[in-house]
Amino acid sequence: MQTDYSLILSRSFEITKRHKWLWVFGLVLVTFGAGGGGNWSSFRSFGETKKDFPPEIPKDTAHVLGQASSALGAWLSSVPPSKWFLFGTSFFLLILFVLAASWILRTWAKAALIAGVAEAGEGGQPTLLSTSPKGAAALKNLIIYSLIVFGITLALFLVIVSFFGATYLALGGQLRVAWAVLGTLIGGLALVLALVLLAFTNIYAERLIVLKGFFPWQAWKKGLSLSRDSFLPTVVMAIINSAVGCTVGCLGTLVLVAIFAIPAILLIYPLFQGGFHWPGFPTIVSLFALIFLFINAGYLIQALLTVFSYSNWNLFFQEVWKKEECEKQS
Repeated sequence: MQTDYSLILSRSFEITKRHKWLWVFGLVLVTFGAGGGGNWSSFRSFGETKKDFPPEIPKDTAHVLGQASSALGAWLSSVPPSKWFLFGTSFFLLILFVLAASWILRTWAKAALIAGVAEAGEGGQPTLLSTSPKGAAALKNLIIYSLIVFGITLALFLVIVSFFGATYLALGGQLRVAWAVLGTLIGGLALVLALVLLAFTNIYAERLIVLKGFFPWQAWKKGLSLSRDSFLPTVVMAIINSAVGCTVGCLGTLVLVAIFAIPAILLIYPLFQGGFHWPGFPTIVSLFALIFLFINAGYLIQALLTVFSYSNWNLFFQEVWKKEECEKQS
C-alpha cells in the first residue's frame, strides 16, 4: 500500500480551513509550547553608548547616588535570612507551578487537537465541547508517557557518552586521538539517529494513546515498532511536513511585514520631518496597536500551521495503521 502524500496534504488543508475550533488548540500549543531567546540588544547598546557619558559625575549627583545605595544596602541587610529563604523558596515553587501548569495545558491541547483532527477526518464537526473531554481523558497517560520518554532519552544519552568516554580513557597514544575524532563522529551520528527514531516513536505513540486507548508503555513499544517498520515513509512525511511548514511560515511572515510596514512607516516618517520630535499620544497608541496585531497575526499563522501539521501526521498514522492491520489479517 503506497502512501499518497498529496492526498494527505490536500485533506489536511481542508480540515484546517473548515474546522476553526481546532485553531484554539493550535494557539494553546504555540503559546505554551515554544520558548523565547534572550534579547541582548539592550546590553549591546549600553556597551556602545557608555563612552558618551560625562567623564565625571557631579558631586551632588554622586552624593545622592551614594545615599540611595547606602539606604538600599541597609534595607537589604536588615531583612532576616529566614525571610530571604522563604522568599526564594516561594519564588522557586511559583516557577515550578507555572511550568507544571503550562506542561499540563500543553499536553491537554495536544491530545484534544489529535482527537479533534481525527473527528474531522472522519467527517465530524469537532468543537471545544466535543474534543476537550477527549484531551482530558488522555492527559494522565500522555504525561506518564512523557516521563517515560524523558527517562529513556536521558539513559540513552548517558550510555552513548559513557561508552565513548570509557573507550577513550582505555586507549592511549595515537589511538586515543583517532578515537576522539572517530568516536565523536560515530557517537554524534548515533545520537542523532536515535533522537530521530525517538521523535517518530512519539508521533505514533501519542496517537496510539489518544485514538486507540493504549497505555503509555504499551504505546511506546508499539510506536517504536511502527516507526522502525515504516521508517522511510515517515522520513518522507517529516521532510514534506517541514518543507511545507517552513515555506508557508516564511511567506506568511513576509506578507505580514509587507502589510504592517506601510502603516508603520506612515506613522514614523512624520516624526523625523524638520528634526526628530516625540510622537503624540494617538501615534503611540497606533504604533502599539500595530505591534500587537502583528504579533497576534504571527501567532495565528503558527497555530494554523500546527493544526495542519497535526492533521498530516494523523492521516499518515491512519495509513500506517491500516497497513499494519492488513498485514495482520493476511
